[in-house]
Amino acid sequence: MKKISFWALLLVVTLSLSLLAGCNGDRNEGSTTVEETTTVEETTTVEETTVVEETTFSEETTVSQQTTVAEDTTVIEETTVPEEPIVSDGWEFFSNGDGTYYVKLAGYPDGYPNIVVPALSPNGYKVTGIGEDGFLALKSLLSVVIPDSIENIDYSAFSGCIGIESITVDTNNKHYKSIDGNLYSKDGTVLIKYAVGKKDTKFIMPDSVTTIGYGAFLRGTSLTNITLSEGITSIPDFAFAHCENLESVTIPDGVTSVGNASFAYCKNLESVTIPDGVTSVGDSSFTYCESLVNVVLPDSITSIGISAFQHCTGLENINIPNGIESIVLTTFSDCTSLKKIIIPNGVTRIESWAFANCISLENIIIPDSVVSIDGGAFGGCTNISEIENGITYVDRWAIYGDENITEAVLRNNTVGIAGEAFMNCDELISITIPNNVKAIGDLAFYFCRKLENISVDPNNTHYKDVDGNLYSKDGSVLVRYACAKLNSSFEVLDGVKFIDPTAFAYGLNLTEITLPNSVYSIGADAFHGCKGLTKINIPDEIHEIGDRAFQFCTSLDNVYVGNGVERIGDRAFSDCYNMTCAVISDSVTSIGEHIFDNCGKLEKVYYTGTEAEWSKISMSDNGYLTYYVVFNYVPEE
Repeated sequence: MKKISFWALLLVVTLSLSLLAGCNGDRNEGSTTVEETTTVEETTTVEETTVVEETTFSEETTVSQQTTVAEDTTVIEETTVPEEPIVSDGWEFFSNGDGTYYVKLAGYPDGYPNIVVPALSPNGYKVTGIGEDGFLALKSLLSVVIPDSIENIDYSAFSGCIGIESITVDTNNKHYKSIDGNLYSKDGTVLIKYAVGKKDTKFIMPDSVTTIGYGAFLRGTSLTNITLSEGITSIPDFAFAHCENLESVTIPDGVTSVGNASFAYCKNLESVTIPDGVTSVGDSSFTYCESLVNVVLPDSITSIGISAFQHCTGLENINIPNGIESIVLTTFSDCTSLKKIIIPNGVTRIESWAFANCISLENIIIPDSVVSIDGGAFGGCTNISEIENGITYVDRWAIYGDENITEAVLRNNTVGIAGEAFMNCDELISITIPNNVKAIGDLAFYFCRKLENISVDPNNTHYKDVDGNLYSKDGSVLVRYACAKLNSSFEVLDGVKFIDPTAFAYGLNLTEITLPNSVYSIGADAFHGCKGLTKINIPDEIHEIGDRAFQFCTSLDNVYVGNGVERIGDRAFSDCYNMTCAVISDSVTSIGEHIFDNCGKLEKVYYTGTEAEWSKISMSDNGYLTYYVVFNYVPEE
């Protein structure tokens, strides 16, 4: 107890009465709630008032993403809400922090598999919510009755309850209602959950519905036909996923987006017409729809997600809308029946495995707009590829080099070299690039440890060679150093601004590299595995050192990060076993993770700024740096 004066006591009592009076009206979830009344004792002492901090449901734990407190909320004097959950009769009760509770199943309550959600906690408080995975994904759960007290139901509450046949809501509930055993918002605009254990094969959505809940029909395996309300504007994530007997669905004209995995694993879905106005088709939206034969995509679509049509093994025809700029990862991979596809002029990139294992593809034309094809984009597409002199082509792009090829001379009409095209071609000694090549993908010559010479046609307008090394035509990018050259030292041409990713990777004979002041950025893995490298300068003009840029440079004994460097990427100097000294300048604002991992001889890292400046650097996991940094270092002239 704390002794207080008469005037202080009077002030506290007045304040407490004021707060109690204010509690009788409506309370928003963002308000602070006084949970205990102030008790005045005869000895002129007062218990400390306990204020419970703001407590709300997170966005993930509500369907409407709002919490509304009923108008008849009353103040309970001397309230003590246990912080630990209460377990009773198969239910677990969790405090909301405001004198109410939310519940989750903790076992099998009375009446299971037909259960009634409790309206009150064991200690007499109102239950207002059903929490995350509230029904424990119980496959044998058949019916649920929801009382009038429930105000919030987590979107995942019914996840995995694949046998549920009926959801009933007390008619006095102000937030929810049931129609034909399915769960809706009170105003009927949101279909929150369809009782997926029903045996009905058809479902017609009420006209009032404008929103479908996340995973609303997930695993509705009896449904063969669904008619959606014309008011629907989007198909949410997992909306109809695993409706394995669904044969047809008509998407209304007002829909603008089809969510992630929205029809995934609908194995009997035969056709889909997506209306004009839809702008995006989400990741895995139709993946494993094995009966899908035809899909019509409108030109309004500008984005098709990763794996959107992956493993649609029955798909024979599909059009790619004119608004698509990139065909992303695995979009059409394993579409083994796909025979024809037209890539519109406007697509600029085809990402890894986009058409992998489309073994029935008979013809494909890659438009001039494409400037990048990533590794494996057409892997396994044997019907559309041609092999000539150890090089595999798709249309006018070189896709693969035989692993035993020693000399690669590209066809004259070649316009691009795909990413990873010659990666791991351990016997490759030289490559000749014709004048039409306009694009060379990432890792195209990675791990070609015997490469001694790269030759470019002088008439090529995008690339050139200098001393057998590959540069952009304007000399601003060093694309690839022929890493098997016997030179021990190398000076990068003045004017080079960018060292491309993997440009010097595994240049095993190099011991010293000189970078000009023109260099602005060092790409990821640029010097990776240059095990003989003992010396390299990092000019002040360099702003970025990419991820793993010097990883496994095992002979590099010291490094001075120049005064202009702002970012050091992940593992930039890791596994430099013989490094003994590293200096980081105060210009650095971002440091990636584990930049000096496995640098066993490095005892200290010197920083030219103050400890306060160091603390402001955005830094990932770097346990070593936490203990070994020396601040205010002044480099020797």
